[in-house]
Parts: sequence; structure tokens; C-alpha cells
Amino acid sequence: MVSTDKLWEESRNASGIAKQSADAATRAADVAEKTLIITQRAYISAKEYRTEAIKDDDTNVIGWKIALVWENTGNTPGIQFEAGVYLQEIEVAHEPEPFGLTNREMSAKATIGAKTPMTSRCRLTLDQAERIRSGKIDVFLCGRAEYRDIFPDTGPHHTSVCMKLSIEDPTFKRVNPFGYNAYQKYNEAT
Repeated sequence: MVSTDKLWEESRNASGIAKQSADAATRAADVAEKTLIITQRAYISAKEYRTEAIKDDDTNVIGWKIALVWENTGNTPGIQFEAGVYLQEIEVAHEPEPFGLTNREMSAKATIGAKTPMTSRCRLTLDQAERIRSGKIDVFLCGRAEYRDIFPDTGPHHTSVCMKLSIEDPTFKRVNPFGYNAYQKYNEAT
């Protein structure tokens, strides 16, 4: 015959084991959710820089359209996506200013699908290119993308790029006569 004290003790032990199992299941579910978000969320990055010559009526180059191609390399859409790019012209050997989307050319908020590119554009004049070539100025291509992922309770994300332009073809005959060199600051993603 089993005493009620023994039954009560066994019941209490079983209750403790059940609580431990429930706590372990909760932790496992939390890890699974975090893993899902990390492996499936949107990740926006700068994919490439494209250049297109702007020509006058006599087909003389008068400047360039520079496109920063953003790409969502993640597995789910990025929502509330907006991005901008501009050229920051500064004195040689000075540091570019911090930048964001404020007062810059921006696209409207949009959704960017998984594995999908979107483009931001700015213009470089021939005069600016000639002053870069002669060492009178430095020009930085500054871009920023801000977006959210589709998972609830996750914060906003951003990607910033800051590239110093260099002249790789001083004759400006190539389709893309510029080099894009990552500046040590302002290149980041969250």
C-alpha cells in the first residue's frame, strides 16, 4: 500500500519535471524563431555601381549617371524600403560628413522582394570628374537604404555605403571610367 505522502511527493516531482520540459520547449521554440528570422529575413546590400555617360547633342560627354544597385539577398521581402544616393564633394584629404536619407534624393517607400534589385541614381558632372582627376576635390558616393523585414517585433534595418570615387580612365573614354573605393567609415548594415 502506497502512502498519500509518497503519492504527493511523486506528484510534486512529476510537476517539476513537467515544468522543466515546458521551459525547455519554450527555449527551443525561441531559438527556432530566432533562427528562422536570421536565416529568412531581408538583407539589403549594395550589389554594384553602374555608370552611364550623359552626352550633349554633339555626343560629347558632359557628365554621368551613377546608379547604386541595391539587392535584397534575403529570402523574404524587405518592406517600407526607401533608399537614396548622392555625391558628396569635399576638399582633398578631408573626411566626408555623416549622412542619412534626410534632404537627399529618395525613392518612395516600397517593398523589395527576395533576390530582387532596386536602383538609386545620382549625377556627376564632367567638371567634377576633371577636378577629381586634377586632385582638386574628392567625391564620395554616399548611399543609404532603410527597411523593415516581414517578421513582427523586429526593429528597422539599414545599409550605408560610402565610396570614394577615383579616376581609372583619365581620358573618360570607357563606359565606366571610375573606381569605387570603400571609405573606412559609413559602410555598415544592421
